[in-house]
Amino acid sequence: MKTNEDEQEEEIQRKEIAGIKILFPDDTLRRYEGLDLDTHPQIEYIVGEELGKKVTREGEPAHIKLAKKLEIAEHEPVADAGCLRFYPRGAFMKEIIRRCAWKTFVTDFGAYPIESPLIISTEDRGVKWLVESFLQRTYQVGGNNEDMKQLLGGLRKDLIKA
Repeated sequence: MKTNEDEQEEEIQRKEIAGIKILFPDDTLRRYEGLDLDTHPQIEYIVGEELGKKVTREGEPAHIKLAKKLEIAEHEPVADAGCLRFYPRGAFMKEIIRRCAWKTFVTDFGAYPIESPLIISTEDRGVKWLVESFLQRTYQVGGNNEDMKQLLGGLRKDLIKA
């Protein structure tokens, strides 16, 4: 028996799905609703991940197998899932891509590079929304400003707001 909460959740998902459009390699933009998922099974997987549904995977992803085979990278065993250890060939490729992106977007287009801190406060509404939206790689550290001052003791005191 469905509860009112279940019905509300289903309605939210229907609205989310209704707004999804997919750009295909032939440059056609199609709505997700009504797509023949038997013809495009990978789309259901991708949309499911985007909507935050648990998607089961079988075996190692193809891109990881290829990266290992080409001796580019592999999972870093002492880090989180998704963190890679780049071998010399992979590190070189990553650096070439970084330089190409810099030239294209910063130099040629006149964009401005932005660096974000690794430790941020969730007291800001926008940051809080972002953290709640992307929980897969979010780590919460408790404590107050005094705890953080001790933790980051090597920083200049005037940079840490009381």
